[in-house]
Amino acid sequence: MGVLRAVTCVIPLMIVILCVYLITSNLGSDFLKGDKGEKGTKGNKGYKGSKGNEGLKGNPGGKGDPGIKGEPGKKGSKGEPGERGMPGSIGAPGGKGDKGDKGDCGAPGGEPFMIIHGRDSDKLECIDGETPTMKGYSRFVKKKDDGTNVNEPNLLKEASCVDKETWKKHQNNICPTGDCQYVNYWLGSKYKPFKCIKCPTTTPYHVSTNCDSKYKPLWKSHGYRIYNFKFDGETTTTTTSIDVCLEEQDPGVYCGQGARCKKIELLEDTESKCQVCVRKEKC
Repeated sequence: MGVLRAVTCVIPLMIVILCVYLITSNLGSDFLKGDKGEKGTKGNKGYKGSKGNEGLKGNPGGKGDPGIKGEPGKKGSKGEPGERGMPGSIGAPGGKGDKGDKGDCGAPGGEPFMIIHGRDSDKLECIDGETPTMKGYSRFVKKKDDGTNVNEPNLLKEASCVDKETWKKHQNNICPTGDCQYVNYWLGSKYKPFKCIKCPTTTPYHVSTNCDSKYKPLWKSHGYRIYNFKFDGETTTTTTSIDVCLEEQDPGVYCGQGARCKKIELLEDTESKCQVCVRKEKC
């Protein structure tokens, strides 16, 4: 009986000891975990941290507003004179001048001949039914190798009409004896040269824009005026005023002496017309 009582007392004690051991050794935490406790109160503010490292460089800022307009600058000093300019191009022909006073009666006679030019020799006729003393080819100008004129372009003068034999000598680069220093330029083209006739006459004649009452035009209508020409790309300056009047427009000009030929271009007045005026009767 005493033993039973002793065992009865020891068993609860052992259970208590076992529980204490399990709690203190966390061996029974999985089996004895209690409910979640209440949220604790907010702790006190911590101390200020130390300064951080320098940050990365930022992107460029936007364009700023325009600044205030500055004060006008001081007037600059006068510049140096510029270089001399290039020569200007040839000006347009001047307008028609006022009609002049009636001139005195001219002296009788004049050139003993008249030269007439055209593409078709069959259509060339002397005035007053005269018979031509020569038929030939129309020479515009004769030049030296250095480009200077031997004769001034004047299609009313004797030098502008050359006989067929002389004309042939200056074609296909043939150089006539004693004439190699000259280069001839002809009206028309190599395959269709202008022709000319030399007519005997004592009747006065001249070139004008219009014939007055004492003169009649050589042709039924106005002709075309060549007022200058370009030789080798430059406008030629002549010693006399060029005033060539032709019945046909765009005559052209050519040279038959090969490499000695230079480019030549006629300058026509497309605005003003001209006439060869022949005296109707004596004063």
